[in-house]
Amino acid sequence: MSHPKTLLKLLWILAPVLCLAVAIVRTLHWPLVNDTAIIHYACFLTGHGWVPYRDIQDVNLPGAYLVDCTAMHIFGAGAMGWRLYDLCVLLSITAGMAVLARLAVQCAAGGLWGGLLFSLYHLHDGMAQGGQRDLSMTALLLWAAVCVAYPAGRYPVWRLIGGGAMAATACMIKPTAALFLVVFLYLLLRDRTASRSKTAGNVAWFVLGMVLPVAWVGFRLYVQGAIPALIKTVTVLLPYHASLGRLGWSALIARSTSSSIRALVIFSLAAAYLRGRCRSGDRPILVMLVLAGFASYLLQGKGFPDHRYPFLAFLFLWIGTELMSALSGSRRARVVAMIGFAFGSLAAAPLYARAAMRAHWNGSLESALTADLRHLSGSQLAGNVQCIDSISGCTTVLNRLRLVQSTGVLYDEFLFGPHMPLEVSQLRDGFGARLAAMPPRVIVVTKGLFPEGPDGYAKLERWPWFADFLKAQYSLQTERDFGTGSTGPLGYRIYLHH
Repeated sequence: MSHPKTLLKLLWILAPVLCLAVAIVRTLHWPLVNDTAIIHYACFLTGHGWVPYRDIQDVNLPGAYLVDCTAMHIFGAGAMGWRLYDLCVLLSITAGMAVLARLAVQCAAGGLWGGLLFSLYHLHDGMAQGGQRDLSMTALLLWAAVCVAYPAGRYPVWRLIGGGAMAATACMIKPTAALFLVVFLYLLLRDRTASRSKTAGNVAWFVLGMVLPVAWVGFRLYVQGAIPALIKTVTVLLPYHASLGRLGWSALIARSTSSSIRALVIFSLAAAYLRGRCRSGDRPILVMLVLAGFASYLLQGKGFPDHRYPFLAFLFLWIGTELMSALSGSRRARVVAMIGFAFGSLAAAPLYARAAMRAHWNGSLESALTADLRHLSGSQLAGNVQCIDSISGCTTVLNRLRLVQSTGVLYDEFLFGPHMPLEVSQLRDGFGARLAAMPPRVIVVTKGLFPEGPDGYAKLERWPWFADFLKAQYSLQTERDFGTGSTGPLGYRIYLHH
């Protein structure tokens, strides 16, 4: 490699490195909020003997518990621990993209550049996306791809088992990760020179790796008597949850990428076209991984920022490798590649970093509710408080105060959601029966209904029994309103039992 080309690559990589370093320092104070606070609270409940699915009504699958609870043990249960976990996942993703780019297209620098841009884009999405399930899933899928992307005939057994274990864990976080199994299977079967027995052996070792984490989780849940509840979660709650708040195809496609990413894609396509056909590497593999990520995003159907992460990670990987490879192409290809790198490193990267540093979370609800619950005897509310909420912040407060709820219901979409199937209604009635049998001292009802529902407290009208129960046995003690936040309208009512 010529000296000028090496300096150019270092220049394009140095700018996002500096932006990422500044963004990391300026975001270390981010609080623990949104979906992450819910899974943290669920893990907290497991530490008090509660069993997922049997005692905790949750749509997070076993892989989320496996990853998040392990991370909490390693990094701690607080906000700083979760920031460290989030940053370690980003480091893992960036390293995985560099390694995969080296294996697939002999272009580690392009993968590294793509990883840096992806990390900045993740921080750009704000604190609500910190440590999200799709981010953990992305890291697992990247390293699973690394394990099966080695040249044919060079698959150590431990690598195949490890790749299978990571792929299965990703699928246990979200089933949409199973789309990547098609690509992994193709990579294992692509060597036509290998004997059938050798190829079958490689696939068998990979499948064995997949079986191990599934068997471990299944055994733990079986011992805890949670398998029937998990089956009901997968067959009843999860499909209903997936049906709520879905967007149309045009809205999903529009939200899949930002204007800056679309510009980078255009530069990459132009550079690839001008470079001409490249005989080295397995570029179709990267395209297949991008398409699998895009299909995963579309299947989830809600257009949330974190749902894009498997797609965007492989897309940034492809962008980086195409632009970096074009630096060795024709003069016109080099010019387009340098324009693309200049845009990515000197425009997009600083903009992503600035967005991260300016990110804001309206924590007024959490602060006020924390003070109100402490005023109501604080720790004495353990087992005597119930949140009627999803992601507005009530669960976040219980997690901060280390208060155990009266029941394991964490999502009010299963209490007030529209077009509720019979099985979900029966689970709701069971929750009502538990409340009637042992009414908690305090019930906190938050405004709005996520992901789709009426504003204010109109959701209470969707379950007349619960509205009547509150009127008959509770008095409204406090009502507060905090305008609108990232998750929608913010406010709550505190009801005290007579």
